[in-house]
Formats: sequence, structure tokens, C-alpha cells
Amino acid sequence: GSKGELIAANYIGNYFKNLKLQPITHEKYFQEFTYNYTQKPNDSYNYKSLKGLNVVAYLNNNSENTIVIGAHYDHIGLNEFDNSLLANSKGQIHNGADDNASGVTAVLELSRLLSTNKKTELVNFIFVCFSGEEEGLIGSKFFVKELLKTNTKVVSMINMDMIGRMDSVKNLYVGGIGTSPSFNPILIKNKPKSFKLNIDSSGI
Repeated sequence: GSKGELIAANYIGNYFKNLKLQPITHEKYFQEFTYNYTQKPNDSYNYKSLKGLNVVAYLNNNSENTIVIGAHYDHIGLNEFDNSLLANSKGQIHNGADDNASGVTAVLELSRLLSTNKKTELVNFIFVCFSGEEEGLIGSKFFVKELLKTNTKVVSMINMDMIGRMDSVKNLYVGGIGTSPSFNPILIKNKPKSFKLNIDSSGI
């Protein structure tokens, strides 16, 4: 619901538009949602209603199957909602370069590569940048709820989160590979030589 959110959402939406990707609904790349916020979790009366924007685009390859590629583009900002792990940090800037501008950049780059490679892939793609993640996955929950109303057959979802940081031994962490029997063989087959692959089966 901040001015910064709208600036970022417009940037992402214009990026998708310039690639001539389809808006997900009604010629709009924005998917608006509302939620009630209170600083006291058990106080259901003293709350304010907030609005957020997911940014969603579609690459139609006329397939029955669709892959979702997503990342959250919100961050903690000035810690207005007390989400920071840093004590007494209200009003302090929390830079979001790696949480999660790095993940959003990957979504934008994949949308560019997959829409301009002059090849028809075997699946359709939905590219989505979520808001409200720091407040409890609110944007992504709304996206899934809306997606269930359609006939879209999603076969997998790839989440890009905090991918811009790498330690000295170049660990590449990939989580959630146990959520499909296909993921581990794909990773083994395409293991990059320049990285050490660190995998986790759990989906979080």
C-alpha cells in the first residue's frame, strides 16, 4: 500500500508490457488484494484495511500445462509493520537488494529470455511478483486463490527468493526438491560446474 510499492509495481508491469506478455486478467498486469492489519494479533477490532498489488503476466505457448515463476517484490521498508529482526529499528531503512530485488530480477530476466528466444516452449508460463510476503505470504495466497478459479493446470512453481548472495565456496541452495520426483533428476543432469549444489527436499 505504499508509494514505493506502486512505483515498483509499475516498473514490473511496464517491463512485462514491453515484452508483449499477456496481462493475467482484464488487460491489467495488477492483481489487487486487501487485508486487515493490526499490530495486536488478538485484537480483531482495532485494525486498518490495507491494499497490495501482485504483478502478473502470462506467456501463452498453447500448452495444457503451465509453470509459475515467481518472487516477492516487497520488503520491510522503514519497518512500519515491526517485521524487522533488528531491535528498535522503526524508521530505519531496510535495504531489499537481496530480499528480494535479486529474485525479482531473475523473474524479469527469465520472462525476457523465454518470451524472446524465438522458440515455442512445451509449457505456458506465468510470471508473478508478489506483494505482502513480509506480512505473511498474503499476496501469494491471494494469487493461488484466484488461480484456482481458472482452468489453469499448473505443473510446478519456481520461487526465486534471496538468490543474489553467494559465499566463498559458491554454494547454490535449491530447496523444495522433494515436492516433485522430477526435480532431483533435473538438478543432477544440469548441475553447474562452477557451483556447489546444496539441496533440500522440504518445501517451505
